[in-house]
Amino acid sequence: MLGAVTAARAPADGYTLYFAFNDALVSNRFRLKSLPYDPDNDFTPIANIVDSAPFAVAVHRDVPAKTFEELMEFARSNPGKLSYGATTGLSDTLGQWINKSANVDILRVPYRVNGQAVQDALSGRVQILLISLPSIEQFVRSGQLRMLAVSGAKRFFKLPDIPTIAETYPGLVIEGWFELMGPAGIPAEIVQRLNSEVDKIVKDPDFVERLAQFGFSTSDAMTPDLLRLRIRTETELWRKIAKDIELKPQ
Repeated sequence: MLGAVTAARAPADGYTLYFAFNDALVSNRFRLKSLPYDPDNDFTPIANIVDSAPFAVAVHRDVPAKTFEELMEFARSNPGKLSYGATTGLSDTLGQWINKSANVDILRVPYRVNGQAVQDALSGRVQILLISLPSIEQFVRSGQLRMLAVSGAKRFFKLPDIPTIAETYPGLVIEGWFELMGPAGIPAEIVQRLNSEVDKIVKDPDFVERLAQFGFSTSDAMTPDLLRLRIRTETELWRKIAKDIELKPQ
């Protein structure tokens, strides 16, 4: 909130930029009763940084399901006996949307930080995690957890054998993305210069590899018009999500 407001009120000269997560631009419209800024009119879209930051669906090794659909079938056959751990935010909303879309009853267990959720999953206190990829990587390698799916629109390029949730439930996609924004009114020539420079960075192999270590993927800087379109499209998606899960603004 503080970063968004600071950026929105800054001079429109291209020297104050905002590294914006899609929470700030989209989902907070539906999760919060009010915002101290206007996501549509207070900012100038400049460049895409991260295309996709998907969540992983992972289970304790004792859970019998080997695929996401098998997990949903197991949950339907055992209502109320499975629980998922997620931190407050996108991953928590993902869990609620999975329950609604798959017609299952998986108990929601909210956590403040990923580490607590992972420890409880390793001990079996919760059976399912909806979590960032790096948080569980070592435990998947050791066989303590099993990854069944990712929540992005596409398979994560570093995990080509792990399917998306949407391959089983079309349209069920929740992923993070990041845009570089500035205050409203930045001159077009400055936006174009910044966009061009960012495009070189996000196409650099070292940068792509570094992002992958965070569980992020990128492609190019996109254009300001495409960035605006992404915000509009995601806003309509979240309107549907909010209705489906009866999301109550806080």
